[in-house]
Amino acid sequence: MNKYRKTVIISVISVIAVCIIIALFLSFKNNKSSSSSTVISDATENVQPNIDDKERITEAQPLPEKNYLKDNGFEGIMQSENLKDYFFTKCDINDNLAVYNYQKNALTSGERLLIKVKKETEDEYNSSLKKVETFVTDKGDTVSFKEVAINYVSDDFQINPAIEDAVNKGTAEVERGNSLEREIISAQRLSWYSQGYSYCIEARNLSFTKDDMLALYNDFIQ
Repeated sequence: MNKYRKTVIISVISVIAVCIIIALFLSFKNNKSSSSSTVISDATENVQPNIDDKERITEAQPLPEKNYLKDNGFEGIMQSENLKDYFFTKCDINDNLAVYNYQKNALTSGERLLIKVKKETEDEYNSSLKKVETFVTDKGDTVSFKEVAINYVSDDFQINPAIEDAVNKGTAEVERGNSLEREIISAQRLSWYSQGYSYCIEARNLSFTKDDMLALYNDFIQ
């Protein structure tokens, strides 16, 4: 009897020990799996957020109302909400210049599309053109195309002779107000004059060709 009881006790202890070992093994496996998932998730998030293309699109904002434009001296100007895949986001008006901002995506790398409308005479417009290619479109409109390197610099940046020479030649420009010391922004411009205003489509960091700019122009004036 004692021998039988001893055997039962040993069997129970063995079962309990096996259960403890299995529980510890499963706990270790789950912790390891959880740790691995966290690492993979962090790495994926740091490399590239999983955002659907539709979520990247910037929705078009309402264009400025005609009364607002009239009150700011821009009565009767042309404006467009959409330019191909680019959508109007805001308009900044300062004295005799209205700048319409367009974006393609909510997330960009400095890619911008601008429409600049300036109040000036045709003589003033013509005198502002330097080293540009002027041609007549299929619709009979005279437009000008130009590529320029914009030196976006800090307020205290010292302009060196090389930059000054490029500015004088019309191949470069200087813009101040950058938090960095200097950035060089590639830009393409297509400009024309109509009824007391000069218009300019400016692509920044987009590397557009002349044909790309003409397509935007045709989209804008239609």
